Amino acid sequence: MEVTQNISLVDIYIAQHNVTKLPYLLKKVNTKEISDKTKYQSLINEIAILKILSHPSIVECHKMLKTSNNIYLVYDYCDGSPLS
Repeated sequence: MEVTQNISLVDIYIAQHNVTKLPYLLKKVNTKEISDKTKYQSLINEIAILKILSHPSIVECHKMLKTSNNIYLVYDYCDGSPLS
Protein backbone atom coordinates (compact mmCIF):
# COMPACT_ATOMS: atom_id res chain seq x y z
CA MET A 1 0.00 0.00 0.00
CA GLU A 2 1.13 3.47 -0.80
CA VAL A 3 0.23 6.58 1.16
CA THR A 4 -2.14 8.53 -1.05
CA GLN A 5 -2.47 11.51 1.25
CA ASN A 6 -0.94 12.75 4.49
CA ILE A 7 -2.80 15.31 6.61
CA SER A 8 -1.13 16.20 9.92
CA LEU A 9 -1.70 13.12 12.11
CA VAL A 10 -3.49 11.12 9.40
CA ASP A 11 -2.19 8.92 6.57
CA ILE A 12 -4.67 7.72 3.95
CA TYR A 13 -4.19 4.54 1.93
CA ILE A 14 -6.15 2.67 -0.71
CA ALA A 15 -6.31 -0.99 0.30
CA GLN A 16 -7.73 -4.06 -1.41
CA HIS A 17 -9.82 -6.76 0.27
CA ASN A 18 -7.98 -10.10 0.05
CA VAL A 19 -11.01 -12.13 -1.03
CA THR A 20 -13.34 -9.78 -2.91
CA LYS A 21 -10.54 -7.59 -4.36
CA LEU A 22 -12.74 -4.53 -3.75
CA PRO A 23 -10.92 -1.30 -2.89
CA TYR A 24 -11.30 0.31 0.53
CA LEU A 25 -9.98 3.50 2.04
CA LEU A 26 -7.73 2.95 5.06
CA LYS A 27 -7.18 5.93 7.32
CA LYS A 28 -4.37 5.71 9.89
CA VAL A 29 -4.59 8.23 12.75
CA ASN A 30 -1.39 8.67 14.77
CA THR A 31 -2.77 8.77 18.32
CA LYS A 32 0.68 8.91 19.90
CA GLU A 33 0.92 12.56 18.76
CA ILE A 34 -2.39 13.54 20.41
CA SER A 35 -1.33 14.85 23.80
CA ASP A 36 -4.65 16.37 24.89
CA LYS A 37 -6.98 13.74 26.43
CA THR A 38 -10.05 15.79 25.46
CA LYS A 39 -9.02 15.74 21.77
CA TYR A 40 -8.36 12.00 21.98
CA GLN A 41 -11.80 11.38 23.53
CA SER A 42 -13.41 13.56 20.84
CA LEU A 43 -11.73 11.37 18.20
CA ILE A 44 -13.04 8.20 19.86
CA ASN A 45 -16.56 9.69 20.07
CA GLU A 46 -16.46 10.73 16.41
CA ILE A 47 -15.42 7.22 15.39
CA ALA A 48 -18.26 5.69 17.44
CA ILE A 49 -20.75 7.95 15.64
CA LEU A 50 -19.28 7.15 12.22
CA LYS A 51 -19.63 3.42 12.85
CA ILE A 52 -23.39 3.68 13.49
CA LEU A 53 -24.29 6.13 10.71
CA SER A 54 -26.01 4.64 7.72
CA HIS A 55 -27.09 6.90 4.86
CA PRO A 56 -26.61 6.74 1.06
CA SER A 57 -24.76 10.08 1.09
CA ILE A 58 -22.31 9.12 3.87
CA VAL A 59 -19.30 6.89 3.23
CA GLU A 60 -19.59 3.91 5.56
CA CYS A 61 -16.93 3.21 8.19
CA HIS A 62 -16.73 -0.59 8.39
CA LYS A 63 -14.09 -1.17 11.04
CA MET A 64 -11.90 0.44 13.62
CA LEU A 65 -8.66 -1.18 14.69
CA LYS A 66 -6.66 0.26 17.57
CA THR A 67 -2.98 -0.26 18.41
CA SER A 68 -0.83 1.45 21.02
CA ASN A 69 0.20 4.21 18.57
CA ASN A 70 -2.52 4.32 15.89
CA ILE A 71 -6.19 3.97 15.12
CA TYR A 72 -7.04 2.46 11.73
CA LEU A 73 -10.40 3.16 10.09
CA VAL A 74 -11.69 1.18 7.11
CA TYR A 75 -14.13 3.01 4.81
CA ASP A 76 -15.82 2.26 1.52
CA TYR A 77 -13.70 3.60 -1.32
CA CYS A 78 -15.20 6.37 -3.46
CA ASP A 79 -13.43 6.95 -6.75
CA GLY A 80 -14.77 10.47 -7.25
CA SER A 81 -17.57 9.54 -9.64
CA PRO A 82 -21.07 10.98 -9.02
CA LEU A 83 -22.97 9.35 -6.17
CA SER A 84 -26.34 9.41 -7.93
